[in-house]
Amino acid sequence: MSKKTRNLLISFILLLVGIYGIITYTYKDTYLPNTSVNGVPISRLTVKEADKKLTDHFNSKKYHLTENETTRFTLTGKELGYKAQFKQLLTSKQQAQTAFSWPIALIRKQSYQTTSNTFLDEKKLTRTLEQLSLNDGQRTASKNATIAKNETEFSLENEIYGDEIDLQQVIKKIKTTVSKDKTTINLNDTYIKPTLLASNKTLLASLASLNKLKEQTITLAISKNSVRIPQKTIIETLRVTDKGEIATDTRAITNYVATLAAKYDTNETARSFKTTNKGTITTAASGTYGWSLNTSDTEQKLANALLTGENQTIEPLHFGSGYGDNDHTISGTYVEVDTTDQHMWFYKDGKKVTDTAVVTGDSSKKHDTPRGVFSVWNKERNATLVGEDYKQPVSYWLPIDWTGVGLHDAGWRPKFGGTIYKTSGSHGCVNTPPAVMKVIYDNIKVGTPVVVY
Repeated sequence: MSKKTRNLLISFILLLVGIYGIITYTYKDTYLPNTSVNGVPISRLTVKEADKKLTDHFNSKKYHLTENETTRFTLTGKELGYKAQFKQLLTSKQQAQTAFSWPIALIRKQSYQTTSNTFLDEKKLTRTLEQLSLNDGQRTASKNATIAKNETEFSLENEIYGDEIDLQQVIKKIKTTVSKDKTTINLNDTYIKPTLLASNKTLLASLASLNKLKEQTITLAISKNSVRIPQKTIIETLRVTDKGEIATDTRAITNYVATLAAKYDTNETARSFKTTNKGTITTAASGTYGWSLNTSDTEQKLANALLTGENQTIEPLHFGSGYGDNDHTISGTYVEVDTTDQHMWFYKDGKKVTDTAVVTGDSSKKHDTPRGVFSVWNKERNATLVGEDYKQPVSYWLPIDWTGVGLHDAGWRPKFGGTIYKTSGSHGCVNTPPAVMKVIYDNIKVGTPVVVY
């Protein structure tokens, strides 16, 4: 080889080495040829440049929400709340590469597929989806299988698959799609589905049990009345839960007990009453005498009985006086006060014990004795009655309402009866001659009705 040829060869080699070195130097801070992340080329870009390119790419990337094979909405990554943090990944990959290997990279691609450093801003994604009105149009709601009922039986009602879209399922679906670097979200996969099917074993067992429970006999012993609950009502008060389990219908039970209370309660009830001198009258619908069902106790006892499947009689608790006696009429043992004729009678077991003229509330001062059917709720000897403008000792005190009205002796009065009450009556009590009041006090019991008319 001639010297000239050798010099040319050396110069060429040096030139190649120089070019190789210059090119190698350019890859000191940039990515080698054929390098990409999630299909986005980043060759000859710095970490910062690559990070920006990837971020811009995914922010502008389009995602399609389809339903029934038709695209309903197209959203960008930015609208989905897309946030990318590629810097750590890009830095590690750039530092791991060897700049001197760029010739090899010309023929061998370096492709990285990852979304582990990306995420969606769920609040922004939710706001975006809410503005889309995903459930616009006529849609059918999914419905769980359940047990239907009519007046005579229970039957199985199959589930319904609707097409209402579940927003949370859409969010979950979008997250999964983005994480897999896909772009199509099928909304058909996000429909709300029934959670209880007709094939559910618990539901089928409940159906069989309900049709047995409806045959039970439940009777309510209310005062003098024996009330058998109709089968229709038993069916109305039984139901199944969302899990297919048997339960009672609280509202139906409450409504039924309310009808019983309206029919049988006797407090504040107008009663038919046979007076001593004025025939049969209807009393005022007021007073303290009477009783009412303890509805909460009755509801609880009924709810418990409905689930046993056993024939049984329930005895509800009650409040008040006269339960089981004188429900809607007054007879037997009672006190009768005629405020017009200013006279009072006391009957015991249907026989008159005593009667007397009395003085009732002063009508001129609007202290009229209240009318209605009351109850003697206490007996007290040597009591002192106290009011706004009086303090009066009495020997015999029988209170009949909650405002201080009652029967008591009035030894300070020289006369009783007539029209005294119109100008010099009491503060509302029934003033009674002491000797008669003693007889009444000695023979009367707490709870005795007092009819004032």
